[in-house]
Amino acid sequence: MVVNLVTHFGLVPKTVYPDSASSLSSSRLNYFVNDKLREFALILRGLKKSEKSEASIAAVKEKMLKEIHTILSLTLGVPPKPDDEITWEYKDKFGNFHSIKTTPKNFYKKHLGFDAENYFSLINDPRNTPGLYTVDKLGNIEGGKPIEYVNTSSTNLKKAAINAIKNNEPVFFGSDVGKFEDTKIGLLDVDSWDYKLGFGTAINLTKKQRLAAGSSAMTHAMVLTGVHIVDGKPVRWKVENSWGEYGEHKGYFVMSDKWFDEFVFQVVTNETYIEDKTLVGYWKNKDYKVLPYYDPMGALA
Repeated sequence: MVVNLVTHFGLVPKTVYPDSASSLSSSRLNYFVNDKLREFALILRGLKKSEKSEASIAAVKEKMLKEIHTILSLTLGVPPKPDDEITWEYKDKFGNFHSIKTTPKNFYKKHLGFDAENYFSLINDPRNTPGLYTVDKLGNIEGGKPIEYVNTSSTNLKKAAINAIKNNEPVFFGSDVGKFEDTKIGLLDVDSWDYKLGFGTAINLTKKQRLAAGSSAMTHAMVLTGVHIVDGKPVRWKVENSWGEYGEHKGYFVMSDKWFDEFVFQVVTNETYIEDKTLVGYWKNKDYKVLPYYDPMGALA
């Protein structure tokens, strides 16, 4: 979804489009917008059932979109349009002042030196066979590229992440963060709770079974910034979270490799870091297998 956004709209420096109170703390805004969208969906379904004309339904939808745009504009501000001229003023590492006139699209394409279109997701979904997957009705821009997930083993997700970290590049990943997680001390570890000791029984669901039973899904995105390797194998990972700089760990988590196997589902990477080039072939061939819109693989995107 980020790829669609930056290729269609570009990017700007934070000085050009700064944060607002609602972007820094968005829960109330999300609640308001989500309930307005539900309200609008019920109205549109009612119009469809009453056999109103497509033109009249489209006119109502246009009015609804304007309401949502007004809400977002008042709370987040109005960003520059893709081809609007912006001025970026900054000082380089030597203290020299620079001023560049450009557009959001050109800032992304010419100044950042980063091509988001080269990145795609590896997922570990034990329910399904290896290959390229997408999720029905999951998208953010009309005509944009679909969600692209290459399904493979957890080992291949780790290899790609390790290769990126060794190249000093952080790694976006998706996981079920609420499982065996201790926010206060910053720990993600399946051995943190011993249910067997306390209750005489443990939770015996496998990763595949948790997905099938609705017990697990991708619920949160974080960033891998480090890995501890012993005898060529990862033991634990350093995770940067987005919940603020709290506690002695300053908002970072330590994630055990066992937790990675059980609760990490997605790693974003590019072909440079992938050792098994079959996975790159899946991505480039665009032979999609479509998961239903309610699939847990679509919970985060």
